[in-house]
Amino acid sequence: ELVIDPTLSYSTYLGGSGTEALVKVAIDGNGGIYVAGSTNSADFPVTTGPTSPPGAQNIFISKINTSLAGTAQLVYSIYLGGSQKDFLAGIAVDSNFGIYVAGWTTSSDFPHANAFQSSASGTHGFLSKLTVNGTAYALTYSTYLAGNGIDTVTGLAIDNGNRGTAYVTGVTTSTDDQSNGFPANPDGFQLVSHSPENKQFFASKLNTSASGPTSMVYSTYFGGGNPVGAEAIGGGIAVDLSGASPNMYITGATNMLPVTGASGEIKFQLVNAEQSCLDEAGQTACTLSNPTALDAFVAKINPNTPGLTAPVYSTYVGGSGDDVGTGIAVDSSANAYITGSTFSTDFIPTPIIGLAFQPCLNNTLYTAGNTPPCATSSAPAQDAFIAKIDNQLTAGAVYPLNYATYIGGSGDDSGQGIQVDPVQGAHVVGSTSSPDLPITQDALQNYGLNGDAFVALILTTETGRGIGDYLTYLGGNQLDQGTGIALDNVFGATYVAGTTLSPNFPVSATPYQLNLNNK
Repeated sequence: ELVIDPTLSYSTYLGGSGTEALVKVAIDGNGGIYVAGSTNSADFPVTTGPTSPPGAQNIFISKINTSLAGTAQLVYSIYLGGSQKDFLAGIAVDSNFGIYVAGWTTSSDFPHANAFQSSASGTHGFLSKLTVNGTAYALTYSTYLAGNGIDTVTGLAIDNGNRGTAYVTGVTTSTDDQSNGFPANPDGFQLVSHSPENKQFFASKLNTSASGPTSMVYSTYFGGGNPVGAEAIGGGIAVDLSGASPNMYITGATNMLPVTGASGEIKFQLVNAEQSCLDEAGQTACTLSNPTALDAFVAKINPNTPGLTAPVYSTYVGGSGDDVGTGIAVDSSANAYITGSTFSTDFIPTPIIGLAFQPCLNNTLYTAGNTPPCATSSAPAQDAFIAKIDNQLTAGAVYPLNYATYIGGSGDDSGQGIQVDPVQGAHVVGSTSSPDLPITQDALQNYGLNGDAFVALILTTETGRGIGDYLTYLGGNQLDQGTGIALDNVFGATYVAGTTLSPNFPVSATPYQLNLNNK
């Protein structure tokens, strides 16, 4: 993982002789760096607990103190998992240095403690918390999130105002009713699957300071049933700063339709939407007769008031191609920011295209006033994107999409993680195969080779390429992917993490691990 400021102040490899993946990063108030992911390395560096993984693929959780020297930097590192495969979706750290991780597992013996659900078989979600006592950590909460189908957690957030409260989202094929407590409990706004045995989204709030069934505070399905078998791809989750009762914001992708099907299939629920038409960016009067491409979506959910029947708002975000929301963040004014990937040449609605850092897919020529304003690429590729949905204080009013931009070149690019700073700057990490990203003059490096990570800071209050905007490649001569990002708003540092196959990935002068594969 790395610290970027925008000079590279710290960088290290972290891994063993196998493969590490799904890597995420978090920081604490003292500048401690926490990295988690999935590993099949039998020699991943650990400081306590089993010295070899209990299963074919397990979670690793590591804490690094960059003020120490050499191998002493790794102050805590463990395997967590069962005898099968465990996959990470996210890591978070609270103000008491408690560590939260979530994801999904095929292990029927995943460690549990004070669990909402202590047993499950098949593929199901998990949420775990490690609490520090002095210098030692203990597993104080760990639970399955399991229904009668396949349940996959894809996002994790915590609320530092209510220590111990965690929020997860993902997708499920389960059809359990509210009596199971998951994917919905009696407080959810959607209590049943609207497409039995097909995918639905879910969003859940848990109190890791409680135990047993009472630790599931809130859980709801979210999804439609038209068309039958529509796609649902889970993304991230964030919470706002609304005192003791924060709202949840989730993203992902779907081609569920906003209308009732011919045989009564239930529509995808859109509320106070900027875009209520699938595959038609910014539109509320739909013209397509049979849209099928994926759109990203954003939904704001109030988990604090039982009996609600809908989200606070929910909207599509996307154009005529496939668009997928991967990461989401929320600022202190409750504006929501998402990143992900898009194939849509019309992703940015016309009224706001002139605001964009990059107005056109694949960074083709933009000519204001032309219809369409962007030149067509000879070989369209996928770009990353940022989209910002502003808060709305008027009840029943639309939550407006006030900023959007592409980030990409002639190759495939995708945004994987996003954070937002106090001046509405969106910090994004992702992956690119484009040798021609529109990097800024102060970029750390040019394109490496065979695919790089990228790191961006885009000021969403600026027009075009703002003075404070920043975009750089990050990587060596093999495949590098950026998958996690954290932000230190006190010192202004951006922390990113990911995976690399590069033996020459840029490391700092004093890394914990100097070489690839710990050789």
